[in-house]
Amino acid sequence: MIYYMIFSLLINLSMQSTRIRTKESYTTNYEIEHDTIKMAHKKQTVYVLNLTNAYDVDVFGDSVDPIQTPFLSLDNKDVELLEVKNQCVGFPKHPQLKEILQYKIKDATEDSYYTDMVTLSEYSNLFLITQELVLIQIKLRCSDSGWIAQESQSVFDLKKQLNLVNPKIKTNAQFSCPKKHLNCLIVTPYGGFWVSKFSDFDSKDIPIEPYPEQNILKRKVVHKVSTFGEYLVVAVGTDGVDLYTYEQEHQDIYKRSILHILTISKQQFNVTINIIGVKIQNDKLFCLDDTQGLFIFNISNVNKPILIMDIHIPRTVAFEVYENTVLVVAQTPNNIEYIMEIFIDLRDHSYFVNRVLVDDFTYRDLQINPNYAFLIGEEAHLIIKHSIFNGFVKYNKELVRTFFENQLVRFELYSKSSEPEEQRFKETFYYVGLSRQAIHVWKFMDYHAFLLCSFDERSEHEIIVKLNSTSCDENIKRETLYQQCQADQKINVLVSGPLFYSDTLTILVFILFFLGFVLCIICICVCVRWKRLLKELEENRYQLKEMKKYGYLPEQEQNQI
Repeated sequence: MIYYMIFSLLINLSMQSTRIRTKESYTTNYEIEHDTIKMAHKKQTVYVLNLTNAYDVDVFGDSVDPIQTPFLSLDNKDVELLEVKNQCVGFPKHPQLKEILQYKIKDATEDSYYTDMVTLSEYSNLFLITQELVLIQIKLRCSDSGWIAQESQSVFDLKKQLNLVNPKIKTNAQFSCPKKHLNCLIVTPYGGFWVSKFSDFDSKDIPIEPYPEQNILKRKVVHKVSTFGEYLVVAVGTDGVDLYTYEQEHQDIYKRSILHILTISKQQFNVTINIIGVKIQNDKLFCLDDTQGLFIFNISNVNKPILIMDIHIPRTVAFEVYENTVLVVAQTPNNIEYIMEIFIDLRDHSYFVNRVLVDDFTYRDLQINPNYAFLIGEEAHLIIKHSIFNGFVKYNKELVRTFFENQLVRFELYSKSSEPEEQRFKETFYYVGLSRQAIHVWKFMDYHAFLLCSFDERSEHEIIVKLNSTSCDENIKRETLYQQCQADQKINVLVSGPLFYSDTLTILVFILFFLGFVLCIICICVCVRWKRLLKELEENRYQLKEMKKYGYLPEQEQNQI
């Protein structure tokens, strides 16, 4: 029933717009240079494939059927602990997630609600803002003994700097932290507040008092903010979208100032609006309305935004953008939430609904990086490989992974660690999650596509690897989302090992050789001893012969006397 409703919704969506994709998808065939793997017997070897982002990997040996790749869940053991017997197994690009820290927030309860979180790894800082506008700081550090979270004893109640009739307000607040500034801006419906990125709430030496910003317009509601370069956009519901620019003086990097440029209102949208989400990317502004769907503006001239495209999607909840891929969370009329992955081509204003994902979740947060999207629900959370045309994928189940954490509300990248040279088949990231009562740290390992080989004896093998990837050259940005690279590669596997067919035979031959060597030593010793004995006998015979020649022996003469 759920799938029927979503299918009907997609039919209606396609009928309401004529801007559906008309371009054909295509495959580029590519032959990777022949290579050789040299390895020792009974030792597993990792070989990183040339197309590290390959989402399908088939390995063919002597059989016409590919060698089966085991399914890897998010909590699988490290690749080093996987066991492969007398074969090479291909693994596509896949993630692995492991929770390494859980820190209970002081005074947090089941009723605690945090409207936003920002992580500043270069300053080891993490800021939380509650719906009561209380600012909390947690120092997050990684040491040799592991991860450490330390909550500041001091907190700041931002309401004290506001002239409020009702001091018991509950509202939404969002962080904006431009990269080139030393300050973050907290945007609220009552105005803005600056806080230094390097603040230490418990220090007496660093000025840490949050400072009000008067240029932030007061609004009925603040839903979401987005920062790109020196620009800040704020989704303010029925008022539309506020566009600001950060002002920075090179002489004073500590100066905090922001300027309101304009507000995009319902006149520019041409419809009645309630903007609940915004995302600014280069010179494009994406806006999400809760009933009308997605609107895209060209803001190359920030003073005159131009609406260039809209996609009608009813009952939207949230969205996220990466380049030409948009993920939208929406609801059916029965309040069942689902995720749509939409490909957008702004050159001809066309779009294509690539995938629809349905799961039993309640939306809390959505983050996206170049390879994965993280959809955070109330308890179940999805990690999705995005920007892969659905028509190319052989195993759709490989594109989605699920993990669980109760009451998780935020999920954000904290830092990336460099891997040692021998482990360059993966990248390691650290993500910070926020639940109602705790801070969580996850180790996220992003494994590249690779082969895992192991053989028990000295041998030679020729295998053929077939790969499907989004591009044949991962250093060149692909022109369209509707292409894939299908690559073939021949690989010779040379396994060094004992001279004989098995270790048992090798041991037996070694024992025989050792016994033969011992026998030879014994024979040599016996021969030397025998030769010495013969020599002594010969000398005695010679002495007797000489004595006979000159008379009796002395002993005989002595006896006669």
